[in-house]
Amino acid sequence: MRVACRGRDADGDTVTFRVRWFVNDEEIPGKTSDTLSLEKVSKGSWVHAVAQSFDGIAAGSKMFTPKILVVNAPPIVDRVKFTQGEGSVFSAQVMMTDPDGDPVTIQQKTLPEGVVLSGSVLTGDVSSFPPGTEAPVVLRISDGDGGDIEYSFQLTSSQK
Repeated sequence: MRVACRGRDADGDTVTFRVRWFVNDEEIPGKTSDTLSLEKVSKGSWVHAVAQSFDGIAAGSKMFTPKILVVNAPPIVDRVKFTQGEGSVFSAQVMMTDPDGDPVTIQQKTLPEGVVLSGSVLTGDVSSFPPGTEAPVVLRISDGDGGDIEYSFQLTSSQK
């Protein structure tokens, strides 16, 4: 979240702002910048800010933002970890997290022939598609609370 503050001083002094952030009406200690990462704020929390102007001599008026409800955040794919097996066999584990701690599921939308999804692991044999061919993988990743993403990448066979 970000608060945009602007102000003028009658004397022409430079005006700065100090922002204080609150989650569920509790001030977050040490958070005084104009931005707040919601990474560690739980869904269902109410967030607001109080900005106070300062002209270098005296503190000015306070401005209060509306309270904003933090809703569900979608899952995040951190990386796909590939492991080469015997011959042309491989496995690829989809490493993902949900910022809200919701359980995450994966469904296949598009998989190349010879590639199978089991849980969060893809297994397959790259010899099932021609060398140099890019084979699309499209997965639907869901947290069961409306946070759905589509994640895609290409598998390339380098078998000769």
